[in-house]
Amino acid sequence: MSGYQYNLVNEIKDMAAFGVDIARVSADSEQAFKQMDIFKRQLITPQKFKLDGVEECNGYWHQIAGMSVA
Repeated sequence: MSGYQYNLVNEIKDMAAFGVDIARVSADSEQAFKQMDIFKRQLITPQKFKLDGVEECNGYWHQIAGMSVA
């Protein structure tokens, strides 16, 4: 569980509305470049991405158990 990555790709528009102007993308693999591209596109045309629930989570953002997926 501690190896989960926190993924807020579906929350980018809300984060921007709250005034967040910097988001960190972990550069742990070549997938980081794909993630950065997706994050940028989310600001223009938001889409709902399914988090895998195996390596990704977003629970803290949704005020539920941190390693959960909302």
